[in-house]
Amino acid sequence: MSYKINILCLLLTGLLTISCSNESKSAGIKDNKESISHQLKEANTLLNQDNPNYSKAFELFLKAANKGNVTAQYNVGVFYRDGMGVKHDINESIKWFEKAAEQNDPDAMYDLGLIYEDGKGVSKDTTKAYSWYKAASDLGHPVAQNNLANFYRYGKGTNKDINKALNLYKSAAAQNYSTAQYNLGVIYMLGEDVAIDQKEAFQWFKKAAENNDVSSQYNLGLMYKRGLGIPVDQEKANFWLKKASDNGHPHAQDELN
Repeated sequence: MSYKINILCLLLTGLLTISCSNESKSAGIKDNKESISHQLKEANTLLNQDNPNYSKAFELFLKAANKGNVTAQYNVGVFYRDGMGVKHDINESIKWFEKAAEQNDPDAMYDLGLIYEDGKGVSKDTTKAYSWYKAASDLGHPVAQNNLANFYRYGKGTNKDINKALNLYKSAAAQNYSTAQYNLGVIYMLGEDVAIDQKEAFQWFKKAAENNDVSSQYNLGLMYKRGLGIPVDQEKANFWLKKASDNGHPHAQDELN
């Protein structure tokens, strides 16, 4: 009987020790999260004031980033890329974007794709650009989906595949990304590896125009003016051409006169 009691005491002691250990660890995590939250809040306050303090905001984001906060890691990447509050350093930017990407941040993945596609500060690398755009696209990033669709549309960094391009454009368009809606309009209007379909083109230009895409407003005005895919409607043509002109399209005013 005594033997069993001793074993039970040892078990209870072990459980209490484990419980205390976990409790201490949890308190540390809570404190860490509260510290990070405070740093992010203070950094955002500094950025939103009349005279933004980029240097101090960067310091706060860097502290939070070093503690593993994904939002801060992404922001540090942006600060290094744009030279805000710190000297421009594309390699440091890539390093922090990659850290954020490791935590499945789609914006970081997209920005890495953009860096390698544009080759600003690094050698152009369409293979890496494709890879990062695809990673961001798989997580539903609409701009990455549009850019990845461009790669499939033109066979850039991968094999040309108009069906994959169309699916990606449509995924981005479903999220109201106007550039993807415009691209779909162009593809169907010109018949790029698909049958020409002016009615389909009209629908996509209309969606993009309603989302304030200037080129789509101009194209929509021309379609109404010339009866492309829809009956001629001079009133609607003037409405959309005027909008395009007001938004700075260089040829819209000529079509109004």
